[in-house]
Formats: sequence, structure tokens, C-alpha cells
Amino acid sequence: MSHLFDSFRIGHFRGFTDVELADCGAVNLLIGANNSGKSSILEALALYARPFDQREWMEVLKRRDARSGRGVQVAELLWLFKQHPQFRIELSATGDVPIRHWAAEAKKVERMAPADPGNSEVESGSLEPRTGVQIKVDVAPSSFANLPSSQTFRFWSTGFAMWESSEFSIELHSLTPFSHRIDPLQLKGLSEATQQGWKEDILALLRQIDPAIDDLEILTPDGQTPALHVNYKGLGLAPLSTLGDGLRRIISIALAIGNLKNGLLLIDEIESAVHVSALETVFPWLTAACKKNNVQLFATTHSLEALDALLGPELGNDMVLYRLNRPDRPERVQRLAPDLVRRLRFDRGLDVRLGR
Repeated sequence: MSHLFDSFRIGHFRGFTDVELADCGAVNLLIGANNSGKSSILEALALYARPFDQREWMEVLKRRDARSGRGVQVAELLWLFKQHPQFRIELSATGDVPIRHWAAEAKKVERMAPADPGNSEVESGSLEPRTGVQIKVDVAPSSFANLPSSQTFRFWSTGFAMWESSEFSIELHSLTPFSHRIDPLQLKGLSEATQQGWKEDILALLRQIDPAIDDLEILTPDGQTPALHVNYKGLGLAPLSTLGDGLRRIISIALAIGNLKNGLLLIDEIESAVHVSALETVFPWLTAACKKNNVQLFATTHSLEALDALLGPELGNDMVLYRLNRPDRPERVQRLAPDLVRRLRFDRGLDVRLGR
């Protein structure tokens, strides 16, 4: 069966060089010790899906750090690239992807711009230097894709910017460990789920976790700011923020898959805020929903308890596991069959996150 990604190769990205995820499945779980690069793989996939989208480049940085500053952190942006002898990213893939290969080169640039008017120490109308990054992306499209072969854009370290979004992109939704705390994402997700007839499926899942949940609604109590509310038995309509982090996380995952078709779902730390017992219910539902919506899932976990819950026998062999080893290991990525991991975990009690 062909997926969006049958394989994904990183020539250069962050600390990765010549690494491949081979024979990808519909559901792909990245495991490994802390700082083994699991989140970096998700970042590389996100950029591969939207190489010409300036907003996505910035979102990749924001997912590491929830700051909402005005400008670009030039040093952080450059650390996406191989550092020597030039700033470079190289990614390639096989499958039903519109791009077979793309490469990006970056360099530092400068310009003179008006000084910050809020700074009383500078003379009105004066200019001061601004640093930035210029990125040139070259792509090799698939035979069926009508895409430009190259695009160049710049990011500046300070000042507001209007980021350009490309008309080309793979349908993509990325969830960080804290996405469930961002209210606008939840509001948009519920609105789309309601329009697409997915809301009842989401409510059915939530009732398996907590039978007291009757409904989800968008209300504007103050007449100005809409907010997501839960109709909860014995409590009535309550703001979503009154419920626990775990339930909010489950809602964010359910809304993400419900509004994604024929695309790519990336979940960093899938176990974040969710109790293991709830994860045993959520993950089979999620994998079935991915199959229904033709969505390919890549998720990370560093929790052994979560991994044990995700290895339930009802999942069969629909899931592919990749163990990421640290850079000093001879084999950076190892593909593991679910049956093998089950034997190693349940029969021998081994910590499969750690390579030999």
C-alpha cells in the first residue's frame, strides 16, 4: 500500500546527516531517549510538506518555544541547517508526495531600517542595521506536480512581517505538547468538525473517557470573546479551561484528525497530559480515524508506560516503530516491528528506547 511517505530521508537537517525512515506505515511512532532527535524528525517532515511557506518555517521555531515575539531569532533559524561548510538542508522522499527532493541554503543578510520609534535613546527618523536570513529553496517535483523549481525569501530579526503562504502544500496539522492550551486552535477545530459532520464521532470518543460529557459548544459569554465550552452533567455549560489538561489534550487530537483529509498529522509527545488508561482508548480510535480520513500519522513518545499502552494487540501490525539513537551510535535510526517490540517489552522487560 502506498502512503503519502513510503520513505523519508534526511540528507542534512539540524544534527541529522544521511538518515532514513524506510518503509513507513500509516501510523509511525518515534521512540528513543531524551535528546535523540524525535522532535527534529517531525520538524523536517513539516518543512518537507511546506517548503515554500514562510509561515511554516516560523511555526517550526515556535513549536520549540511558545514565545510570540515580533521578529525572527536568526541564530535559531540557522540551527535548522547543517552548519559547515555552508548552511544547508537536504530532504527527500518516496510515496505519493508532490516533491521528490528539496534542498535549501541559507545565508545571513543585513539591511538598514527605521529605528524603533519607542526607543527614546535614538533620534527620530534615524536608521539602524537589521540582521536577517535569506533562504533559497530548490525542489525536484514529482511528475504529476506542477510546482516552481525554486523560491527565495528573507526573514528579518526585528519588526513585524507579513509572511507569505505558498499555494502549494501537503495538508498538514502539527500538535505540540502544549497545543491544547491555545484557544483559537480549538475554536477553529470545533467549527470545522461541526461543518464536516465529525463532531459526533469526537463526542463518542470523549464519552468513552468521561461519560458525563454531553456536548461541546462555542459560546461568547461576554459578547466579545468566543470560547469553547463543555456541557457537563451536573455542572452545565463550563469553559473548557475548567477541565483537566488531559481531556483538553484529547479534544485537540480528536479535532485535528477530524479536520484533516489525505494529509499528514504530526504529534509531538503523544502522551503529554494524557493518563495511560485514556491513551489505551484514544490511540486505537486515532489510528482508525487516520485510516478513515487517509491521514498518515507520525508521533513521538519518550514514555515507556505510553509505549506499552500504544502496543495493544488490537492494533495488530498497522504501526511502524522507529528507534532514534543518539549521534554517537553507529546506527542512527532502527526500524522495529511491533511484534518484536512487544516481545522485548512484555516478555523480557527491556527498555526499547535505548539502543545497544
